[in-house]
Amino acid sequence: MKRHIFPDMEGAVVDSAITHFLLMLGYRLFSVYFSLFLIDRGLALAKVGYTYFLIYLSIVICAPIVGMLLYRLNPIILSSVGILGYGAYSLGMIYSQGALFDVLQILLGASASLFFVASRSLFIRLKLKNYNSAFGIFHSAPTYANFFAPVMGGLLIWRFGFNGVLVASFIIHLINVFFNIHTLSESGQHEKREINLRKIGRNYWTIFSSFNRLKLTPYIMLSFCVLVVAGLYNAYFLLFLRNIGLSQNDVITYISLFSFVFIFISINRIKILGRIKSSDGFARGGFLYGLASILLGLLGSKIGVVGIFAVDILKTSSAFIVGAMRSGLIAMDFTDYSEEAGVIDTIFAPLGTAIGAFIGGILVDSIGYGSTFKIAGLFIITITIIYLFLKKYMAAGNPDTTLAQPPLH
Repeated sequence: MKRHIFPDMEGAVVDSAITHFLLMLGYRLFSVYFSLFLIDRGLALAKVGYTYFLIYLSIVICAPIVGMLLYRLNPIILSSVGILGYGAYSLGMIYSQGALFDVLQILLGASASLFFVASRSLFIRLKLKNYNSAFGIFHSAPTYANFFAPVMGGLLIWRFGFNGVLVASFIIHLINVFFNIHTLSESGQHEKREINLRKIGRNYWTIFSSFNRLKLTPYIMLSFCVLVVAGLYNAYFLLFLRNIGLSQNDVITYISLFSFVFIFISINRIKILGRIKSSDGFARGGFLYGLASILLGLLGSKIGVVGIFAVDILKTSSAFIVGAMRSGLIAMDFTDYSEEAGVIDTIFAPLGTAIGAFIGGILVDSIGYGSTFKIAGLFIITITIIYLFLKKYMAAGNPDTTLAQPPLH
């Protein structure tokens, strides 16, 4: 079945996407209601952003540590420990009170770091034919999970309460650990190496100092800014839907239908990723993402749920293209530094999301949803214009594309 849908993809790529799907299925059984849950617990809007900030900041801090562990440990072991961490988080949330709640968010961030750094590092090592399409498949897995998770989670909450859905989440994560170890053990064969901090530091220096020489700076800048705005929507879009009058059941229906439609759109986008030039994809994705955000801010509830749905599809598909291409570019150019490249690519998403959630909480609380969305859209369009100028400037300068070497002193 998986070969029929993605005939040109290596088996390890599709298996990784399935593992990612199961991880997100277990997590999003309850997390899809997370922002609503936090508000129901009495948290202020800014505190919602802080909670997301804590999770994603933990990912950023833990990612370099996981990168070092990859020198000694099989990535399958690390990703499996990460999945178990998700399971422990699910059980822990049953008893989350006071300081334990914050500790569990840090555990979730550390677990995500283990899974995503190890998975991305494994991808980069595989020397794939088309990194854009491969990462497109990987990035699309949460969309498929979103189709099933809200309905399953809603039924479980209705029948067994919130504790029931958390136990179900734990069971899915446990099953996923066995699937991960069984299907990816071959591609995860790992040769142990010494952890040489000086060498690791030089590898990071090589990657970062190569951004300009390889003309990657404009791409990295634009994709990071899209992630910042995506962090805002990640924390507050469901609250926006509630704010315009949708009930919790309406929100569940919206998410399920959106994810079902986006399954087909993402498959189409994956095919496009194999053909489109990165420069065109980034520019188009940036402009469309900014436009969608401005439309949401200007029109809001005036266009109705159907209109919001259409704009949301435009916004999400644009971010999907930009995100997959960013991962593909980093993977293509730094295959010799798989651990460090995996860390850097993993850090981008949570760091951007953390900043967006934190700033978004302040803005939404101060000026409301509409003005916040308009500012976010104008910001992305401005950054996209800067991206085009930077790309043109760097192309005119024709810099050397050789990897930069760190200073030896």
